[in-house]
Amino acid sequence: LGYIPLADAEYFLVCARCEEGLGIYRVRRDAPGLAVATVERIDGVVCAQLALDGVRVADADTVIPPGQGEAALEAVLDEGRLALSAELLGAMAEVLDITLEYLRTRKQFGRALSSFQALQHRAADLAGQVETTRSVVQASARVFDLTADPIRRRIAASRAKARASAGAIEVINACVQLHGGIAYTEECDIGVYLKRAMALAAWLGDARANRDRAAELAERGGDDGARAELPAWLEEIRAWVEDNLPPAYRYPARRMSWREAHGWHRKLHERGWVAPAWPREFGGMGLTPYEELQLHEVYETFGLNTFQNMGLTMLGPLLQRYGTPAQQQEYLPRILSGETYWCQGYSEPEAGSDLAALRTSAVREGDEFVVNGQKIWTSLAHEADMMFLLARTDPAAKKQQGISFLLVDMKTPGITVNPIVNLTGAKDFCSVFFDNVRVPAKNLVGEPNQGWTMAKSVLGSERIMIGHPRFAKSALQALRQIGANRGLSEEPVFRHLYRGLAAEVADLEALYVRYLDALRNGRQLGAEVSLLKIRSSETWQRIVEALRETAGEQGALDAQEAVGEGLSVHAAVQFLHARPATIYGGSNEIQRNILAAHLLKLS
Repeated sequence: LGYIPLADAEYFLVCARCEEGLGIYRVRRDAPGLAVATVERIDGVVCAQLALDGVRVADADTVIPPGQGEAALEAVLDEGRLALSAELLGAMAEVLDITLEYLRTRKQFGRALSSFQALQHRAADLAGQVETTRSVVQASARVFDLTADPIRRRIAASRAKARASAGAIEVINACVQLHGGIAYTEECDIGVYLKRAMALAAWLGDARANRDRAAELAERGGDDGARAELPAWLEEIRAWVEDNLPPAYRYPARRMSWREAHGWHRKLHERGWVAPAWPREFGGMGLTPYEELQLHEVYETFGLNTFQNMGLTMLGPLLQRYGTPAQQQEYLPRILSGETYWCQGYSEPEAGSDLAALRTSAVREGDEFVVNGQKIWTSLAHEADMMFLLARTDPAAKKQQGISFLLVDMKTPGITVNPIVNLTGAKDFCSVFFDNVRVPAKNLVGEPNQGWTMAKSVLGSERIMIGHPRFAKSALQALRQIGANRGLSEEPVFRHLYRGLAAEVADLEALYVRYLDALRNGRQLGAEVSLLKIRSSETWQRIVEALRETAGEQGALDAQEAVGEGLSVHAAVQFLHARPATIYGGSNEIQRNILAAHLLKLS
């Protein structure tokens, strides 16, 4: 039997199967027929391997009767998996902290190691691993707190163990590299942590074994998204969507424009379901982060990738926090109804990821601002009714000061919109030119020259929006459909690929819910939200790369592939559509710079 820590134990609990089923028994170390061999694990823990030959057990030593042992064993092992996950999380977090301090103090080439951008970016990725693992372990622990359902607990425990096992090895291995040669000696504690992580990662199933276990349980209908477990409010929405969603909205090949999506927006508004995340006092559904994620899971079953409405996801929450009562009354109801569609006036030709370098100006003249300049990469500006705009109102102020936040009617004289055709052939982006455009001063949100504070708030909301798992989940669904259409569902290589990507999406969901929950509870997210943007966009791109490869020659055609009744997948467009995800909202390279400077304190 196995390798059991605490080899000097006086008693062992032994599982054995008889006709009635599995039972658990107490066996004395000196019981006749029991042979105990010891072996030292890599982390120095002495383990025992048991060999039993005719060992007799008295009735009084029956701990769990035959037939009841399997459920009891699974339950305690799942609690063990969760506990091991927490310890692995603690180890990887501690090692990263030790390594960050080492990078700040160790010098090479006359500079602190923390000043090298390559090391900063690597440290940012390791922080992402730690925070994702933390989110998954917390989410799994929450499942144990909230339900006694053994299947859901098994899934949660294995998801946590898979993530923590893989994450701890990856993070601590990388920290060995960041320490250099000293980490390969007994002088440095990093090696001790690595050995411990190796042992804990292997115990009760390694990352792959637990990932497969969670996937198999979920595939058999045990996941917490199962139809039978939907709450009443969500079942009502699911049934209504099933009856009312037009075919054109199911698995669209390209991102739908506002004109194309407007009809569905109005239908949702009529039902009061258009703003899941808004508080009820502003006309929203007031859903918790987990409830919102459940809602999007229901949408995904119909191939409904909800339209990116910046009024709903970005401007609305900002006005709820910073807008005047008059601004809230004028704009929020029209965002909800779909009467007003908004675009975002942020990026400029010389101010993309370096947004604070923007040069569009707004000069106060009486009760108006006069705006001049250019914005670029403005999504669907040619369809928008209004724009929320950043403009420089004090050219003498420092770079991130002297910027104000304005609301601009796109029909105002002096505005010219030129659509830009993207790689998918769609006109998603636009250049917008402002030539003496007059904006009422009442359209200033917040205080003059304090727009950067609100800009960061909107950018945080944007990165939450970009970080939403629905993009990766939609691509994962397409990958599953393409694989099934080619008969690959049971092929080991494809199944391993798919399950690995599905686990990444589940990890992303846990990270998303954790950050969104913090935002809903009034916490102002800072640099850490960049972790979500990086992980979401790069997970999405990994999935569509797998989709392109799985599609083969079809993946290079400008055509959809039928994958089921009324369903189709355009693999090439899916691949292309994900390309800018690591660029917009601040490129991932810049996000890693932000994380290194502001979260990890590396410079």
